[in-house]
Amino acid sequence: MIRRTLLLLAAASLFLPAATIRKADSYVIPLPKGRKFEMVKQKGKVVLFCMIATTCKHCESAVQMLTRVQREFAEKGLVVVAATIEEPESNIDAFVSRYRPAFSVGNLTEDLFYKYGDIKQGERPFVPILMFIDRTGMVRHQFPGNHAFFKTEAEKNIRNLAIEMLGQ
Repeated sequence: MIRRTLLLLAAASLFLPAATIRKADSYVIPLPKGRKFEMVKQKGKVVLFCMIATTCKHCESAVQMLTRVQREFAEKGLVVVAATIEEPESNIDAFVSRYRPAFSVGNLTEDLFYKYGDIKQGERPFVPILMFIDRTGMVRHQFPGNHAFFKTEAEKNIRNLAIEMLGQ
């Protein structure tokens, strides 16, 4: 009985967020053509913020999943945004043309990527990094690409957590 309980607790811990709860309302994501996505303007909405690389196969898959989730839950107050790390605008444009996300894709400096991702400088981040930001502008959950959250039934996991946060 104790062994089963310990195994269940260990399995459940695989789905716990990797980062600390923190404010995200100051996040600004530069978008192509001089536009910007300001997190402070998203108060009252649930935001899924995904940090990606345009050459990453896992990121491509995540963008496709997030496009489906965005289309399904936009009317309920869900906003999705993605950002790459210091890539030429032409890479972002080509990525957007190819995958046609239903949300904006911007570009962050390395410093902002590490800051927003709550990643220690010099640590190698595993992309995609998906953050769930609540209606008050707080990062409540964060999952790096190597987290169990993405390993099995990733889209179901994203949907379930989005539904939970939209219900709060």
